[in-house]
Amino acid sequence: MEDYFRVFFVLWAGHWPLSATHLLGFWLFTASAALLLCGLITVSCVDLFQRRQFTPLAIGCAVFAYFLLSWERHLYVQHYGVPIIGHFVERPEYDAHYYVEVERDGSDRKYRVLADIHVEGRSETEEVGEDNFGRGIYATTAYRDVWLRCLHFPNGESVAIHDQMEPLHLGDSVFATDARGRTWYVKLLNEYVH
Repeated sequence: MEDYFRVFFVLWAGHWPLSATHLLGFWLFTASAALLLCGLITVSCVDLFQRRQFTPLAIGCAVFAYFLLSWERHLYVQHYGVPIIGHFVERPEYDAHYYVEVERDGSDRKYRVLADIHVEGRSETEEVGEDNFGRGIYATTAYRDVWLRCLHFPNGESVAIHDQMEPLHLGDSVFATDARGRTWYVKLLNEYVH
């Protein structure tokens, strides 16, 4: 059992610096994780079969497998994530093309146009209370902010966005100002364009 904990802590300590920056490191981590996962499954199944109950070894192997797979998913997203909002393996930061619905300020005519967007993932931690000993309890919330870069109209006109009041989120609307000072009311649609 102690050997499994040693391997766990070695992988935990080395998974991010090695695999996050280098593609070869990612594949080395993936290969070692796959081999280790097969070993964990085998050991857990044999232990469960012999004792016919959950043992600390089986529970420890299951927890280790969970962490191993979550690390693997996180590293996979860093290298091979997709630029689609809300996808299971969405990249933390990327540029993409989405359809938006725009309406110029002072006009009642709406257009469905293609937009160049920049998506940034961020997280914020805030104190939500105190425990019984007076220490703070913190909650971390993940956000995805969408920033408009350019709007492409069907007639061939492109409008560069100069200022956006606040980040845009899927299904929400914001006011944005273009380079010529015109204000647009923009709603992000859930329509990704390859």
